[in-house]
Amino acid sequence: MSTTLRRLELLVTEVRESSDTKDLNSIGPYELMRYFNDAQKTIQKIIFASNPSADIFVKQANYPVQGSSQVAFDLPEDIYAHSSVSNVNTVKDGSIAQTLTRVAYREKQTLWGYSILDKQIVLTSAPQISTISNLLVNYVYKLPTMSYRLGKVTSVDTLTGIVTVDGASIITDEGFSERYDSYSIVDSKGIQSASYLELDDFSGLDFLFTGDLSEVSVGDYVVCGENGTSHSKLPEACEPYLFSYVQKRILGKIASGEVAMEAAFSQQDRQDLEDLFADTVKDALYPVSSDTYYLGY
Repeated sequence: MSTTLRRLELLVTEVRESSDTKDLNSIGPYELMRYFNDAQKTIQKIIFASNPSADIFVKQANYPVQGSSQVAFDLPEDIYAHSSVSNVNTVKDGSIAQTLTRVAYREKQTLWGYSILDKQIVLTSAPQISTISNLLVNYVYKLPTMSYRLGKVTSVDTLTGIVTVDGASIITDEGFSERYDSYSIVDSKGIQSASYLELDDFSGLDFLFTGDLSEVSVGDYVVCGENGTSHSKLPEACEPYLFSYVQKRILGKIASGEVAMEAAFSQQDRQDLEDLFADTVKDALYPVSSDTYYLGY
C-alpha cells in the first residue's frame, strides 16, 4: 500500500473518459481538481475517524528546547487537526528519555506532561524542562492538496525569488492565480522541494515567489496550494473510491434538479474503507499482566 496514485492530470483524463455523460465540457479543470481534493479529504476523515490511533499518515517533528523558559511550541503547519498529536517524547543526551502524558492545562503546575492550547503544545512548568534538549512530536498530517502541474522549472533564482517554467503544462483557460495565493514545488513523483510559497506576481512564464527556494531544482514542477503535490499521498488501494466520489459529483452537477444526487460515498464504500485501514496488528501494545492480585482492591 506504499505506492502513490497517478498524478492528477491522468486521473482527471480517465474520469472524463469513464463518466457516462456528454456534458463534461460544462465542468472546468479546476472544478474537477476540487472534486478530487474533496474526495481525498473525505477519505482521510473516514480513515482517521475509524482508526485514530493507527500509524497512518504520521510524521515526526523535532523541536529544540531553549532552556527552562521555553514551554510552548507551535503545532506543525500540516497537522491534520489540533487533536491529532499521537505522542510527545522528550530527548536527553541524544536519546528518547520519556513519553509525556497529556494533561489538562489547569494542572500544568502540578503534573509533568503537555497540553494542547489553541495552536501550541505547552509543557508543564516543572523542573524537568531544564534537562531536555529536544521534543519529538508524532502527529497525523493533513494530506497535501492535489494539483495540476502548472509548469516545469527551467531556471530558479533564489535571490530574487523568480522561478521560470517551460509553459507546456500551464492551464490557461482558467486563472490559477485567481484561485490560489500559495504554491509548492515538487519533483516528478510529487515530493515537495518547496512549500508555503507566496505568489507575488506571475508574468509570462515567470513566477515571483516569497519563500525558501533553496531545495528547488531544474526539472521540478510548480503546483497549486501551500502544501501541494501532483500525486495524492493516499495508498493506491484508495483510487477506486476517489473515482467513485468524483463521478457522483459530476453526475450530481449535470443532472441538477432532474435526479437527486446520490451520497458521494455509499455506506458500503465507507465500510470498505474502514475495513481497509482497520487496526489488524496482533502484537500487544503493553506487556500482559498475569498478576490479578490488584483486582481485589
